[in-house]
Amino acid sequence: MKSSLAGPQFLERAAVPIFTNTMHQSDECRRIVARLTDFLEATLDAPAHQEVSAHLAQCTACSRTLHELRLTISLLGRLPKHKR
Repeated sequence: MKSSLAGPQFLERAAVPIFTNTMHQSDECRRIVARLTDFLEATLDAPAHQEVSAHLAQCTACSRTLHELRLTISLLGRLPKHKR
């Protein structure tokens, strides 16, 4: 299922610096966090999607980061549209 993210290119670039912090010490966690935008947009292939899903099922820190990313996307979607 595709989601309509507000500015996915921005979020793809921003997700790693914003959400990768001291919670994500392992290389695996950093790799998973870097793929969360693609996970939310359902653009990962089946094996990659399963890998991220399995990691999220057992990693509280990455699950929390996914929740924060979803919340951020939701809040951004509520902002008034900017007219240029």
